[in-house]
Amino acid sequence: MGGEVVVGEVVGTAVVVVDDVVAVVVVVVVVVVVVASMAVVVDAAVVLSSPLSQETRSRIGTNQRQGRVGDGSTVCDTTGVGRRPVVGLLVLALVAALATCSANREPRTASGWTPRAADTELSAGAVLLPAEAEVATPPDTVQPPAPPPTVPAVLSSTGIVTPVIGRDGDAWKVSTPCGREAVLTSATPLPTGPVVLDPGHGGYDPGAVGPNGLRESELNLAVSRHAAAALERAGFTTVMTRNDDHGMNLVNRARLAIGLEAKAFVSVHHNAASWAPSAIPGSEMYHQEKSAESKRLAGLIYEEIVAALRVYDVPWVTSGAGVTWRTKANGDDWYAMVNQPRGVTAALAELAFISNPAEADLLADPEVQRVEGEAVARGIIRFLTTSDAGSGYVEGGQMPPRPRTGTGPRGGGGGWDECDDPVL
Repeated sequence: MGGEVVVGEVVGTAVVVVDDVVAVVVVVVVVVVVVASMAVVVDAAVVLSSPLSQETRSRIGTNQRQGRVGDGSTVCDTTGVGRRPVVGLLVLALVAALATCSANREPRTASGWTPRAADTELSAGAVLLPAEAEVATPPDTVQPPAPPPTVPAVLSSTGIVTPVIGRDGDAWKVSTPCGREAVLTSATPLPTGPVVLDPGHGGYDPGAVGPNGLRESELNLAVSRHAAAALERAGFTTVMTRNDDHGMNLVNRARLAIGLEAKAFVSVHHNAASWAPSAIPGSEMYHQEKSAESKRLAGLIYEEIVAALRVYDVPWVTSGAGVTWRTKANGDDWYAMVNQPRGVTAALAELAFISNPAEADLLADPEVQRVEGEAVARGIIRFLTTSDAGSGYVEGGQMPPRPRTGTGPRGGGGGWDECDDPVL
């Protein structure tokens, strides 16, 4: 292909050079003819008009018939016209012709001459080679489809929320609520940016149990369901870490909050082991010690839950904690559900004392459970939609080491060996 292009350029250049030479020759010939004709005309006019003798006229005619134009002098014998001016005219004509050709020629480029418009067809056909068959332009390289966005969690066909740890073909590899690995062939990806509610305890871990047999794990789930429903009605997508009474380790609760990029994470609990009387509900909220937003979230939920429960005439108890923080000796937040969701605004809510008989009986009422849930939702909505500061703040402090409880070693990154996984 490169050789054909070179041949084309050489032939095209030669055609233009020949074209220019022919033009110069034609111009010169025309000028010579014109000048010669003018000389003849001038000779004739001079002869006819000059008072020459008959002898002189006869000699001029003879010279003209014999083709002689003079004796080599610089002036014509008959006309007196100098030969040098004639030669000068010829030279000027030649220069003019070359200048005209040069002006009409397009400038050359590094790769060869640039054809004039009139020469385009000729130049295009100057390569006396067979025309190449038209080659179809290959389509642009097809980019592979973009990988699907990372899905941090899915909802199984039985309604169980699980963190995603990978793919197995078209199936989902997940970490079960108790931290075991499983594969789901059918599941619904969960959206990012929701409010995440965490009903504390569950399944094998009932949490505190009231004098009336009310299990904290079941109460926390009921209140969280009411809170989620209220948030959804207000237009806030909500995910619950568990939708049933089954076990779940702490790591996966936090993993859901982080992976889903929760706008707010609230772990719902009910308290125990306090007998100090109080004129108002002894609700407690724990926030991340270094997070102003976590503190504000806790303070707003505190305002709403205390206002919602104090209308009931029961002998409340309190520990006096209010809205506060607790840390370990190393400075980390004490409570796992405040500490582990790093980068997420989190709070742990102890709504009332299930260990207090009067409060336990009140909390067993489904209507009161609804009141509690909707109060939690209002606090979260205020956090997300206002700049309200909240209230009930009490300075926190460092906690002493807590002895481990449970019957077996931790498994699955924070669960217990006896953790009861639900059917996925």
